[in-house]
Amino acid sequence: MNEEIMYIEKDACRLRYRRTGNGKIAIILLHGIGASLEIWNPLTRLLADDYLLYSLDLPGHGETRFDESYMKDFFGDNSPFIKAIDMLVEHESINMPIIMGNSMGGGIAILYTSKRHSNMRSVILIDPLGMSRWIDIVHRISTISFIAKKFTEKEPTRNEIVKSLKSLYYTRDPDEWLIDITYKYFMDKYNREWYFRLLREGVNIRGVMIEKFIPLRTIFENTKIPKLIIWGEYDRLFRHEDGYQYSKKLKNCTFVTVEKAGHIPMVEYPEKTAEIIKNFIKSG
Repeated sequence: MNEEIMYIEKDACRLRYRRTGNGKIAIILLHGIGASLEIWNPLTRLLADDYLLYSLDLPGHGETRFDESYMKDFFGDNSPFIKAIDMLVEHESINMPIIMGNSMGGGIAILYTSKRHSNMRSVILIDPLGMSRWIDIVHRISTISFIAKKFTEKEPTRNEIVKSLKSLYYTRDPDEWLIDITYKYFMDKYNREWYFRLLREGVNIRGVMIEKFIPLRTIFENTKIPKLIIWGEYDRLFRHEDGYQYSKKLKNCTFVTVEKAGHIPMVEYPEKTAEIIKNFIKSG
């Protein structure tokens, strides 16, 4: 399996990404809040023989660093997330990619699709932000300013990271490799500050701030490109039923449930998730 970690330096921004595989169809993978490109490790190993995969650290995460001037207007035309994906597409000369995102990365995939769908092959959403107003109480409380500041200032313990990751699984405990990489990046204060700032952008004490997504979702709903939504049956962050009901509004959409999975089925059940993705791409 060919794999390479690379960096793009442009406009006072540094983007870290990984290129894996040899296939002709390109897939760009977008992680969630508090994660990094390594979250995709189990899935990329299963897809690399068939596709060309680009995993990236989104702005405010991992080793990607964007100038403060770009870290505004997160859901608008000048979004740093759109800039990051565009940087990658331009640098690698990627033609008609599939955009795939989990959690916050799924919300970013909705955003990107609403702006760039004419230049995309399809979109895959895995337990995405933006389809349900409900979110668990822990993440809602974390958006309160003085609580977020407390977590930002204090370096987390390994046990705290384990406890946080447990909410993302359903059938088993977090993998050691994921604990290690999450702990590594949470120890970086720059990352912690952006995790909680971005959390406040998408969530408040009442739940997901869905009103920010309504204009984007309206465009997204009417795009004609193929859409695949994968959802863990027992997601503790975003309700499976809400995602299923919303999927009925979408044109050219397939909804698939990963049984007994939590919020990150591509980690908890990578083989099942990879099979779903391969079948979707082949059918298109």
